[in-house]
Amino acid sequence: MLKNFMINSIIVVCSIFIGLLLFEGAYSFLKGESKILRIVKKRINTPLINPDEIKQKPPTIKDLNDRKSKTDPEEMKSYILDENTLKQLFPEFKSNRVFLGNTPYNELCEAVNNLTNQPSGKNRDNKPSTKFRCAFLRSRIFNNFDPLVYWQFCPDLNEPLSPEMKNFLDIYSFRSTVVLTDNNRNRVTVPSSDSSDIILVIGDSVAFGGGLNNDETISAQLQKRYTAFKFINAGIPGGQPRDSFNKLQILLNLYGNHVKGIIYVHCENDFLLYEPNTPEGIVNGLVRIIDKYDIKYRVFVYQMYIYATMPDIIRSRTQEELKNNMILKDATIKLARNNGFHIVDFYDIVNNYRNSTGSPFAGFALYVDHCHFSSQGVKMVVDQMPPPK
Repeated sequence: MLKNFMINSIIVVCSIFIGLLLFEGAYSFLKGESKILRIVKKRINTPLINPDEIKQKPPTIKDLNDRKSKTDPEEMKSYILDENTLKQLFPEFKSNRVFLGNTPYNELCEAVNNLTNQPSGKNRDNKPSTKFRCAFLRSRIFNNFDPLVYWQFCPDLNEPLSPEMKNFLDIYSFRSTVVLTDNNRNRVTVPSSDSSDIILVIGDSVAFGGGLNNDETISAQLQKRYTAFKFINAGIPGGQPRDSFNKLQILLNLYGNHVKGIIYVHCENDFLLYEPNTPEGIVNGLVRIIDKYDIKYRVFVYQMYIYATMPDIIRSRTQEELKNNMILKDATIKLARNNGFHIVDFYDIVNNYRNSTGSPFAGFALYVDHCHFSSQGVKMVVDQMPPPK
């Protein structure tokens, strides 16, 4: 009996409680939320972190400008950020025989500060016995992958820089180099050699060694390895194949049978709309000249711009352009190989290096700009060349 009484009592109490809840819910629906429900709802909707405590007003342009004027980042002071930085120095550039490469400032390009000359109707060649100070400049203006280049003709390299030029280079220069040419209009190779067995390195600024010192070029790195030969750097900045062929003939006439080898450094811009700028024109033009001298040591270095060697990173070329690049490369290499040239393919060098390092960006280390080899890039090119005999 007692057990049944307890069970019934519990049922009655539960029924009363449920009834009160139903009454409370109906009353709250009609009159508004109860105090209990308001407390529960407030607790549920309250975030763990009060947004008022972390919300910040986004900075305005005025805020950023005010902050910039107070604390101009020290790192940005070493970059040329606008043209006015350069234009205000034009009088100093002109009086100090300075030309700025990779800029539109043709007014700074004068006969005195130009490394090459091209008389009307004749081929381009280097000036003899010239001395230049050069440097890359840190900048945020003009072309991507083409750093501005400071070129200063210096009759005397011991001549001190003007205070304005020294200050300019101290702030903005990235890599300083010296360029020298000899009496025969060839770039000076360091170390020098007195060997009578000569190997000629011909081509444009890639062969010349744009952005490199005299001891970092292809001829210089070969000279350090193979001391039994004299390597001559006959590269011509801005030259076309016809200029290289003309220079090759001049040097063969000068040295005759002492020339034991030819290294032709191709550049992608060899394929401009001038004769003989086709695979057949370039390779056959070389062969016609060197066959007369029975030269057996022949190396053809095939260079490509960064846009073609790393198109997955630098996506500025269309599929059709890349296809044409590869068609020209394959045709040129095949023709050169069939004519006895050992091939050094810089496309393969770049991509093998990327694979070996595991970084798709590693290829940049082999260039100093969009086309010229870095010192490390030159080393890898030279590594691919057979020893001369």
